[in-house]
Amino acid sequence: MINEYIEKVVVHEATGGRQGKNRKQQVDVYFNFIGNCQVPHNKKTINTCNYIAKVVYLKKQNENIYHMKNRIKEIRKEKKITQQELVNGLDITRQYVSLIEKNGESEPPSLKVANSIATKLGVCIYRMFDLDGKETYSCKNCKC
Repeated sequence: MINEYIEKVVVHEATGGRQGKNRKQQVDVYFNFIGNCQVPHNKKTINTCNYIAKVVYLKKQNENIYHMKNRIKEIRKEKKITQQELVNGLDITRQYVSLIEKNGESEPPSLKVANSIATKLGVCIYRMFDLDGKETYSCKNCKC
């Protein structure tokens, strides 16, 4: 879906050696449209947004911000799903979901767990977690 908007991708030569922390590589993405683009909100869009959110989420975890607020309980209640129904098919327990839902009382879940909960609830990770610290709970890409 997003490929139809990309004209070309230019990958520049890497600098900083073959390996290590100093290695950098510039990538330029050229889009083939002009103006505002509204991306339809569907499962593919949610997956794209979740991928973008993963980068932000990992950055938050690396910054040791453990009081990341979430709306898991609120979204779960909106969809009339119990904690037990939520964990069915996931590799987590109902007690762990309860702990996550108590904002700030534990470390945020791993990215894998957060992504699986978002997917199970059918929402974008941005709608579930306050990744930007502004309590907006929305994604710029899918407008959820």
